[in-house]
Amino acid sequence: MTREEVKNRVHKMINSQVSEVTIEKDSTIHDLGFDSLDAVEFIMKCEVEFSISIPDDDAEGLVQVDQIIDYLWKTQTPLQDELRHVEKALLKMNGQMSEFKQYKRSNIAEMRPYVEGEVLKGVSISDADLKAGSPLVGDMIARNPKNHEDKWLVAKDYFNDNFEEVE
Repeated sequence: MTREEVKNRVHKMINSQVSEVTIEKDSTIHDLGFDSLDAVEFIMKCEVEFSISIPDDDAEGLVQVDQIIDYLWKTQTPLQDELRHVEKALLKMNGQMSEFKQYKRSNIAEMRPYVEGEVLKGVSISDADLKAGSPLVGDMIARNPKNHEDKWLVAKDYFNDNFEEVE
């Protein structure tokens, strides 16, 4: 992953956690409106987003956004990305992963808008959506009409491209 890709992901993560802000090269996370709890949560999100563990001693020194980007970029290894691709290839070769086919929906989906700040206990969110910054305003929460405990997040763009409200 290039430094620019890391930077874009970090900026997207920041903008999902605080209102749209202008991120300057020397901006600190505190300049962007993060309190100390927000800062800790952000570092934890970075660990999840980039599949790494950041030691507490290192985390305490990550104050400027540029420092965070550099740290994440230097910590990423090509091996991590390569391992993900190899794992998928092995699953496919071993018959544990089937090919995708196209299917058309035959029922009406039950959904409601995500409300910013709500706790999404029991709602499944894909890794891809988490990496894209979800949950975000505009995302939808879908539920299985036959089992209301089965809920998942539908990203805003996917929702807008594939659904329309039934009157």
